[in-house]
Amino acid sequence: MSLKYLFVPETIKTFHSDYNGDLKLIKFLGELRLDSAGLTQSGSVMVWIWSQGINHLLPKDYQPESILLLGLGGGSALFWLRKHYPQTALTAIEIDPVMIGIAREYFKVDKIKALEIINTDAVKFIKETKEKYSLILMDCYQGFKTPPGFEDIKVLQKMKQVGETVLLTRLYWDQPKIATDEFVAKISPYFQIKSVYTASNLVINLV
Repeated sequence: MSLKYLFVPETIKTFHSDYNGDLKLIKFLGELRLDSAGLTQSGSVMVWIWSQGINHLLPKDYQPESILLLGLGGGSALFWLRKHYPQTALTAIEIDPVMIGIAREYFKVDKIKALEIINTDAVKFIKETKEKYSLILMDCYQGFKTPPGFEDIKVLQKMKQVGETVLLTRLYWDQPKIATDEFVAKISPYFQIKSVYTASNLVINLV
């Protein structure tokens, strides 16, 4: 095989989703990743974003009993979470059944122990749940935009009631950077904000 194929993204398969439009399963540098409208939904990029957020914003000895991930994507971050927190119960919320199918078939998330995947709307779940979680990680996108519900102050306040610690990830480059700066300014009167920049995203800790 020519070495050039290692450095050229190869589209393995394309899926259509009513929620996310066309989803592309791509192989690049020997790794599978999932793209939606040009935005990476799974792969080492997502692991990097959450690992940087957790390592910089949470105590070094932090050991959550339970983690709620809002937005499954391909599920790559869940493998890092399971390795980092081997005894923690994991729950992932994903509205898109096509995304769940891809995560199971191609990213093998069903191999992750103590993981529950719930197929429902994440905003609706937060509004209705009576469960409590040690840590909530919010990573929901519709294209390049965060769902409007997760810009609602009341929904964010409910997230803080549901989760002892809440981390949000927002895109932070070009046009999305402007929207994220406006979002931070909007929520600042209601929360103390701690954040870390990860080259493409801003991970925000709602305190």
